Amino acid sequence: MFAVCRTEVYDIPMLHMKQRYIYTIIFGIPGMVLSFIAAEIVAGLVQGLLFLYMYGDGTWPEWTGIAISAIGIGAFVFCVAMIGMMGMSYGKKMESKNVPVQIKYILISLILCALLGGFIFTSNRGYVFKKPSYRRCQEMCVQHGYGAQSTSLEFLDSGAYMCSCMNKQTKKFDDVGTVDQ
Repeated sequence: MFAVCRTEVYDIPMLHMKQRYIYTIIFGIPGMVLSFIAAEIVAGLVQGLLFLYMYGDGTWPEWTGIAISAIGIGAFVFCVAMIGMMGMSYGKKMESKNVPVQIKYILISLILCALLGGFIFTSNRGYVFKKPSYRRCQEMCVQHGYGAQSTSLEFLDSGAYMCSCMNKQTKKFDDVGTVDQ
């Protein structure tokens, strides 16, 4: 009637390391994905601030692309280091308490990394979030043989947008189709 649960101890070479290093790895795996998200947010904020307060729609100097990328990389490295340090300090606490490392923490860390990575992959490709109307209009113009730089969206009574593309020969906008909101 009663089942007896048996706990087996697996001999995994990695678990013979000091716990501070194991927890650094455990925290670091999903920490890299979270750091990537933080770096994207920081780079976007810097780009937004430069757009709003310095350059706007005008011509941007070439160094701004390098600077924004460097700031994003710096934010990524900073976040990975901070999360790794959090894992190391947590591991030191566990060493002092003599709590053994369980394989479930490593598996949970890997599963979180896979889920977050999959979410980032699909959201960057437009599978989770719908592309903005102007982006879909640009793609429609390119499909019809126009350039993607000169596009126009006109709001229609139906709630959709009319996508228009600049015709270089006539110097007028040609309607190519509607784009939903």
